[in-house]
Amino acid sequence: LKISFGFPVFVIFLGFFLLNCFTPKITDDYTYSFIYLTDRRVEHMGDVIRSLYIHYHHWAGRTVIFFLLQTFLLIGKPIFNIVTGFVYVSYLILLLKLAGRRRFMKGEYLFLTAMAAWFFIPAYAETMLWMTGACNYLWVTVIVLLFLIPYRALWDGKNVGEGLKKQGLQLFFFFPGIIAGWCNETISGGCILGAAIFMAEYKLLQKKKLPAWTFVGLAGNVAGFGMMMAAPGNYIRAEGMGGNSLDLVTLESRWTGAVNMLYEHLLPLCMIFTFLYIVFFMTVENKKERCLPLLFLLLALACNFSMILSPYYPERSMFGCATFLIIGALTVYERTAALVDKKWRIAAFGSL
Repeated sequence: LKISFGFPVFVIFLGFFLLNCFTPKITDDYTYSFIYLTDRRVEHMGDVIRSLYIHYHHWAGRTVIFFLLQTFLLIGKPIFNIVTGFVYVSYLILLLKLAGRRRFMKGEYLFLTAMAAWFFIPAYAETMLWMTGACNYLWVTVIVLLFLIPYRALWDGKNVGEGLKKQGLQLFFFFPGIIAGWCNETISGGCILGAAIFMAEYKLLQKKKLPAWTFVGLAGNVAGFGMMMAAPGNYIRAEGMGGNSLDLVTLESRWTGAVNMLYEHLLPLCMIFTFLYIVFFMTVENKKERCLPLLFLLLALACNFSMILSPYYPERSMFGCATFLIIGALTVYERTAALVDKKWRIAAFGSL
C-alpha cells in the first residue's frame, strides 16, 4: 500500500500538536519564565540575554537550548505548540534522510519511523512534550542531525557543499557548526564523532580530497562544544551534586550504570537492531554497506557511555543514544527491504 508522503506528515503533525496542547507548562517551564536566579519575569529579548549570561555562569553551558526555551516562553506556549509540531516532523524526516536513500522517503516509512520514536524513545513525554525537555532534546537534536546531513552525504561520495565553494561561502559553515556543537553534551559529542568518521571514510577509503567546508564546520562544532563544556556553571552544578570525582571506582560504577540504562530502557530496540542486522549481513555482501549501521551503533554507544563523565544519568538523557540506534535500525531496514519479499517484511515487522 503506497501512501502519499503529505498524508502522514499531516497526521503526525496534527497528533503531536494535540499532544502538546494537552501538555501544560510544568516545573522548569515556570522557572525559566523568569530571569535566572531573580524574581523578575522575562519581558523582552534583552531579559533573555541577561538570563542566559547568568545561567551560563551559575548552572550550565547549554546556551542554545535555553535561548530557544526562554524565547518561546516569552512568545507563548500556543505558538510553541505549532512550531514544535513542525520540529517533530522534521526530526522524523531527518532520521529517514540519514538512514536511507531518496527511495526511502515514503509515507509508510515515515509512519514506521514515528512508531519507532513513540515506542523506543525513553521518557517520551519529558523529551518531546514538556517545553523544557523538548528544547533540551528534540529541538537541538534536529539542529545536530541537520548539520550532519552534508557529512552523511560524504559516505555516498557526494560533496553537497560544492555550491558553497563557487560562491565563496565555505567559511560560513563555521556558524552552524558552533550552534550544533553548543547544544547538548551527548548529542553534540556524537555529532563531532560522526562528522569526523564521515570525513575519514571520504578521505582514506574513497581517497578523495576533503572540501574545505568539512574542516570549517567541524572546527565550529568543536568550538561550540568547547564553549558549552567550559561554562563556569557546569562546575558549580557538579559541586552541588557532590562533586565530580573520576577515580577508578566511580568510573566503574558509572560504566555499570550506563550498561544498566541500555538494558532497562533500550533492550527491545537493541534486539530489533541485532535481528535486522543479522538478516542484513546475510543478504548484503558490500562491506561498506555493512559498516554504515555499525557506525550509527557506535554513535549511539558513544552517547550512552559518555554519561560516565556525569554524576547524574536521567532516563531522558538517553535521547541521543536512542536516536542514533533508531537511525541504525532504519538503515538496515532500508537496505534489506528491497531484497526481501513484501509479505515477509510485513510478517517480520508485524511480529516484532
